Amino acid sequence: GKIVAVGIGGRVTTTLHQPQTMTLGPVTLENPVLMALDLKPIALAMGEDITGAIGYNLLTHVVAEIDLESAAISLHDPARYPGAPWQDLRLVGRQPCVEAEFEGHKGLFKLDTGAAGSVIDFHAPAVAHYGLLNNRATKQRLTGGVGGMVRIHEGPLTTFTLAGHTFENLTVGFMPPTDGAFGDTDTVGNIGGKVLAPFILVTDYRNARIAFVKRAGNSN
Repeated sequence: GKIVAVGIGGRVTTTLHQPQTMTLGPVTLENPVLMALDLKPIALAMGEDITGAIGYNLLTHVVAEIDLESAAISLHDPARYPGAPWQDLRLVGRQPCVEAEFEGHKGLFKLDTGAAGSVIDFHAPAVAHYGLLNNRATKQRLTGGVGGMVRIHEGPLTTFTLAGHTFENLTVGFMPPTDGAFGDTDTVGNIGGKVLAPFILVTDYRNARIAFVKRAGNSN
């Protein structure tokens, strides 16, 4: 079959495929549905050959511990996983989202663990709604993903608070009008790996919860 995929660069029509199995660590999915995508822009940005991206269809079956700083992930049986400092996790379009605060505002942000080198990118509707480009010095940078490459504004953000941890004077992205993924009206923006790295993320999609576990010795 065919499906429309939405990425940073816009919308593309692509095909669906169904192998017999897909295995990651201790988890094997039978007859999973996979979507074909051109991942060259992402591969160029990461400097690595990429076969594919694994997301909701597998993660909904497990509790996943994601350690971006150590570049490690472990998958666990939800029925056997011990307690954690859980907080609410919302799934918007099957993407994990949490509430965060920025410069006196509060909103829902997507967690983008795949964007290891990214900080925060504000979606175009939020940029307009909150006037985030007003009186803010910015420059342009090129970014890309599914659908191609786009130029976004980049500038300073004074404060951003996630899971009780406040970041100051971050350099973040502000998206211009687009029909791609960054034109989303349901969320304010994407949180990338550089903001998530101080934590070990524990996701439990099945029970709609997440834990941000601070590393030993990190009192901030």
